[in-house]
Amino acid sequence: MNICPEGEHSGKCLAINPVDKYAPRKTGVYNVHLAEPNEKDPALTLWYYNAKRKALMSRKYPSKGLFEGFNSNLCVWEYKAVRNQMWSYDMNHH
Repeated sequence: MNICPEGEHSGKCLAINPVDKYAPRKTGVYNVHLAEPNEKDPALTLWYYNAKRKALMSRKYPSKGLFEGFNSNLCVWEYKAVRNQMWSYDMNHH
């Protein structure tokens, strides 16, 4: 699923920056931002919710989950079941 702001049809969705946040080092941390869907690599905007882990997982990087940093930034990072990687989904209110 593409995750786009509800009620807005801007064509933008949550996308992973394909360049490591700390490049040229390879840390496995990638920033997440709103962007147009990437036609060259659509997996950068594909996500799924893992109910068992309570995590939004990336199709591009299946071992990484959406992480909210302490300064409210979003990135994908190796899933470690930390509080900042656990999300809830309300089936009634979406």
